[in-house]
Formats: sequence, C-alpha cells, structure tokens
Amino acid sequence: MPDMSNWYWTSDYGRDKMLREGIEAQAAIAARNSRSTARLRSQLNQVTGSLERRISALARAFDAYVELGDVREELSNMPSSATVRRQARDAIAILKANGTPPPLAEGQAGHWLATAMNRVITVVRGKVPTPDLEEGPSSTFGPSSTFGPPPAFGTSPSGVGLASPEARIFEALALCLLGHGADIGEQIPSLLTTDGGFTGEQRALFDATLDGHFGEEAIVALGDTIRANLARSESSDWSQWLTREAGSSETKLLRWVEFHTTPVLELEGSTEGANPISVAGYSPIAATEAEQGVDSIAVIEDLVGRIIEEGSPLERDLIHRATVLRRTIEHPDNAAEVPRWEMPSHPVDEIVRESFSRLDPGTTAHRELFSWILPHIEPRIREAMEPMELSESTTSVRTPGGTVEVSADGAVASQERLARQSVEERYARPGWNLPLLIGAIVVMVVAILGCIPAGGLQWWLIPAALASGGLVARAWWLHRPGESDLLRTRALKELDTGLDRAKQRMVASAQRDREFKIERDKLAEVVADRLDQQSTRHNGASDLP
Repeated sequence: MPDMSNWYWTSDYGRDKMLREGIEAQAAIAARNSRSTARLRSQLNQVTGSLERRISALARAFDAYVELGDVREELSNMPSSATVRRQARDAIAILKANGTPPPLAEGQAGHWLATAMNRVITVVRGKVPTPDLEEGPSSTFGPSSTFGPPPAFGTSPSGVGLASPEARIFEALALCLLGHGADIGEQIPSLLTTDGGFTGEQRALFDATLDGHFGEEAIVALGDTIRANLARSESSDWSQWLTREAGSSETKLLRWVEFHTTPVLELEGSTEGANPISVAGYSPIAATEAEQGVDSIAVIEDLVGRIIEEGSPLERDLIHRATVLRRTIEHPDNAAEVPRWEMPSHPVDEIVRESFSRLDPGTTAHRELFSWILPHIEPRIREAMEPMELSESTTSVRTPGGTVEVSADGAVASQERLARQSVEERYARPGWNLPLLIGAIVVMVVAILGCIPAGGLQWWLIPAALASGGLVARAWWLHRPGESDLLRTRALKELDTGLDRAKQRMVASAQRDREFKIERDKLAEVVADRLDQQSTRHNGASDLP
C-alpha cells in the first residue's frame, strides 16, 4: 500500500507511480510464493512415490516372510537331502584333489544324487571300499562291503533299467569336470538327442564336447544327432548368417570357404610336442572379430554345483522357492530368478552357428561342424562358383567438345569427331578477310578504269589506293594467328589428353578384371576340390587324424 502521508501531497502522476510500484511488489511476492508452492508439491510427490515404493516393498517382503514359513514347514515334512548334498559336495572336492572319497549311501531322501555320485566315483577311482560299521555309529555309508564292479553308464546300481535323464546329465557333467569325459564319450549323442533345442545342461555338454573334453570320437559320433536337428532349420537363417560371416560378394564367400577348409599340416622338426598349424594363405576379407572363447569347464563347474544344491526332485521346487523368498526379503525390489529347469531351450541350429564362428580352422571340431552346416550353405557356395563373365566396360569423359564414351579400344569415333568439330566451330576465325581483299581489288580497279576516259591520273586515285591498302591491311590482321587459335589448340590438346588418359584407365581396368577373373576361377576350382573332398570324407572316410 502506498504511504498515505504522501498520498495527498503528490500529483496524479505520483499517485499512479506509487500504485504501480505496489502492484509490482505484490506480483513479485506472488511469483515467489508460486515457485515455492511448486517446489513443495514436487518434493511431496517424490516423498509420496518413495513411500509408496517402500510400502510396496515392505508388503512384498512381509508376504515373502509369511510364505517362507509355509515353505519351510512343507520342507520339514519331507525327507531332507541336505546330507547327501553335503556328501556329494565333499566327494567332488576330494576327487578334484586327486583323492578317493567313500561311496555314498544310496536311496537318501528319494534322491538319485547318491547313485549318480557313486557312479562318478567308480569311473574316476574304480572299486572303492566302504567304511566298516565298527568305525562307529556315525558312519552313514551302510554295511561293510566293496562298491563292486561299476555298472554300465546310465543304468541303475543293480545294472537293471535306465537311470533318470537328470542323473545321466549330472554324471556326464561331473566326469567332464573331473577330467574323465573321454570315458563316456560314446554316450554323448544319446545325451544330446533333442527335438530342436538344447537345455542349459545340454548346451554345456555340447560346448565341452567341441572343446575335446569327451574325446574326438565323441565329436564325430555326434554328427548324426546334430544333422537330424539341423534338417529342421530354416534356409533363410543360414543365408543371413552366411552373409554376416563371409560378406555379400561371391569372391569374399569363396575366400571364406577356402579359409575354413584349409588343410592342416603337422609341423616337421625335432621340437618335441609340435602342434598342427593352419596354413591358410590369408584370412577372409570380411572376417569379423573372433568371438571370445567359451570356458566350458567353468560353465560345467557352476552347473554341477547348482544341480547338487537344488535337492531331490521332490523338494527342489520348494528349495528354489525358499531361496527366492529369502532374496525377496533381503532385496524386495529384485526380480525373481527363473529356475534352471524352467529356462527356455536354445535352438540347435543357432548354437551350431555360434560354435562354428568361435572355433579355429583345422581342429576336429571345426572340421566336423563344417560338414554339418555344409548341406545348408552349399547351394549358395555353388552359386558363387559360377564362371565369371567379362563384359566390355566404358566410361564417359567430359571434353571441351562434349561427352565422349571411351573403352579399352579407344573413344567412340563418331562422338570424338563431333567433339573435335564442336571445338573447331567454337574457335574458328571470322570469315571477313576474303571479302576485304576482294573489296580492295574492286576499289583499285574502279579507280584505274575511271582514269582512262580522263586520259591521265586523277586525284581520286590516291584515296582509292589508301582505301585499298586499308582493306588489305585489315584482311591481313584478321588472318594473323590470334587468341582464338591458341584457345582452339589448347582445347584440342585437352580433348586428346582426356581421351588418352581415359583409354589407359580402361585398359588397366580391363587387365585387372582379367587377372581377377583368373584368380577367381582358380579359387573356385580350389573350393570345388575341397568340397568334393569334404563329401568323400562324409560318405565313408574317417575324419580322425
């Protein structure tokens, strides 16, 4: 409000000024209040959202806590596999330390783990004596006896009937982890028999097989199983993969095939322990960066530990649910983990393509994988091997007289002639010199003939002679070499130079095309020969070195 003591002593202008200042002050206060209100509203929304999230997290944690009690109660009513799981962990650790663990008492909590672990111990260490009962009541391994002869892989302890698929997978993983995968290499095809997709455990076994942990014979024996799965794959997937791997051009594709079919030679020399080397002359043009190698043993070690900790088939769902609930209580915002046995399968064709990309040429695994994928990519390779036809190429050259087409044989004659004619016409001399000379002659003749009737020389003869001389001088001036001649000469020289250079380029290009065709034809012959050798090996010859 304005100061009332000054209100009555000021003019109308002063009163207006005082009112404007008061209004501006109130507007500034209102703006500050509005900003403060907006800031408080934003903070309130954040607090509300945080509180809602916290309340929701606490509610989930509380529900998980209540459910965890029910799960524990259900687990308490079931036979616990904690003992057999601990014994299996200890047995794995002892075997990794090159020790001999005692066999596990089978049939604990209805779990197959003890039977499978005993089979692993038998394969690794052979016959293992069990502890005597006299050693004390704490013994959990049954009456005094020996473990007996090892049953066939995949059978029950009595040798009758097949073990569960989970037990067979576990045995294969554990033996691979312990370095005895080659002992069961012949069983890998049956373990990897599937209907289009690998589980996580099968994927781990497949990678370990390619890395040679089950022996090279296992890789070869796996061929029929994998080919049966690849027969269901889509041809478009193979085309897209081949384009990413080898590039889109035929030559790059042939070089890619040559690189992946290069023979391996044994090093000759006195160096002990020499290894095979690849003798490929070059890498593929479109070779991508090599993928990181798969540490198959680390993956298998993690899987073995997880399978042991999962518990028996009766309790594994409850154990996993209890683990998820405990994690929810500790970290309510984290998403629940999908159980291992509910993970989606991996398409076999995608796994084969990924594995082939990471393998080094020359190995048994690489050679076998190439034989598996060859039927799906051979049509595209055969298409790239078609003979290359050479066609005469031309180029357009811009000259001072216009555009001229030039090939390896030279310029097109009609276009070159028109270009030269255009240059001549552009820089031609004026055609006035001849009329000037004729005019000079006419003037002199008329002047002389005019003197005949007068009987002597007349005064007009002098101007006529001067005019004739001027016309002759002008004609000579126009006929002399000038700037137009220089420009015409320069333009014609530029035209010739441009055509000659274009012809040289086309000759060099034709030579390169011929050399490229010769090299490509030789490359196609090499690829064809190697594909024939590949077909011969697949039809009966052994791939083993």
